[in-house]
Amino acid sequence: MITQNKFDISVTTEAPDDWDSWMLAQGHCYAGARQLSCRANIYDIEHEGKTYFLLCECDGAREAAVLASWIPSKRNSFLHRVLTRFLGVGNGVLEVFEGPVAKTNRHGEFSQLLAAVDKLAKDLRVSSIRISVIPFGYIKSKENFFADGMEAHGYIRHDWLTSVVNLEQGGGTRFSLCAAVSAKLLINV
Repeated sequence: MITQNKFDISVTTEAPDDWDSWMLAQGHCYAGARQLSCRANIYDIEHEGKTYFLLCECDGAREAAVLASWIPSKRNSFLHRVLTRFLGVGNGVLEVFEGPVAKTNRHGEFSQLLAAVDKLAKDLRVSSIRISVIPFGYIKSKENFFADGMEAHGYIRHDWLTSVVNLEQGGGTRFSLCAAVSAKLLINV
C-alpha cells in the first residue's frame, strides 16, 4: 500500500468483493461496463496478460478506482527481449478500458490514482499507457476534472476515429443518412 498525502493507494490482482457494486453505484458517465470485475478474466485470457485493481481510499472510504490490464508485447524475438531488459521499457502496454472512476469531481483523488497508474506502468516496464474513455470523458469544459486531470499528468488526447450515431433518430433517418454518404463516396471514387 502506498500512502500519498491523505490518500491510501492499493494495488491488487484480485477484485475487492464490493468492486462491481461500488463501480455501479457511482453512476456517472466517465466509466463503462469494461471496468467491471468480470471483464478482468476476459482481458487476461484475450491478451494473455494480467489485470490490476487500483484503489484510492481516504479514511477507509474508496474515492477512486481503476481496472488496468497489462497486455504483454507480441514481439518475442531474442533481440526484443534483450532490448526490453537492457532499456527497461517495451514490456507491453498498460491498458485502461472505459475508466478510471472517481467518486467525486475532485482533482486530488483522481490525480493520486493516475500517479498510481504511472507507477504501476513503471514497475511493469511497459512501453506505454493507453486509457480509453467513453466520449463524455473527452468533453472539455470548466467542470471536467477528468480531461483536465489527464492533461495535467501528461496524457495526450487522441480522438476516436469511429463515427458516432445519434440513436434518438428514427431508423429511416439513419438509413437515408448512410445512403447519402455512400452515394457521395461512390461519386467521389
